[in-house]
Amino acid sequence: MKRQLIAVTGMIVVSLGGCTGLTNVVGPGTEPSSTPPMLVKQTVDGEEVNVWNSIAKFGPVPLEKAAIAEQICRDIGAVEPWGYHPKAKDVDGRQLDGGGYLCRFE
Repeated sequence: MKRQLIAVTGMIVVSLGGCTGLTNVVGPGTEPSSTPPMLVKQTVDGEEVNVWNSIAKFGPVPLEKAAIAEQICRDIGAVEPWGYHPKAKDVDGRQLDGGGYLCRFE
């Protein structure tokens, strides 16, 4: 299975393209969903990690967030920022300060 890393401010999150909630999704939407994405715990290769519950809930990275998105994604070896949601939530359902970033890997 192909792995895809997803970044969130201060975290690196691993997801598998074939995991529940991520199938049949091409990428982020044209704008952030009214329902924010949330990190959920999932076991990947025997290790518990946090993954987004939906890539489609992200919108594009706003121009004013492009520099920080580039840095976050570059720091984890991603190809490019892929999405952003201003009200993304952590695994406890709390809104993440600064929103959540989705980084694309190839």
